[in-house]
Amino acid sequence: MKWTDIYDIAIELADAYPDTDPQYINFVDLRTWVLALEGFEDDPDRCG
Repeated sequence: MKWTDIYDIAIELADAYPDTDPQYINFVDLRTWVLALEGFEDDPDRCG
């Protein structure tokens, strides 16, 4: 996955954190969680 795969990232995050309301995730946590997803292979500096 890459940063542009927003729907795939959203699905994976929803599966990984089912009890978390996405409305209340701060950017730092979101970035950390995306980077930790299995299959995420994009440059960490290209987010945002």
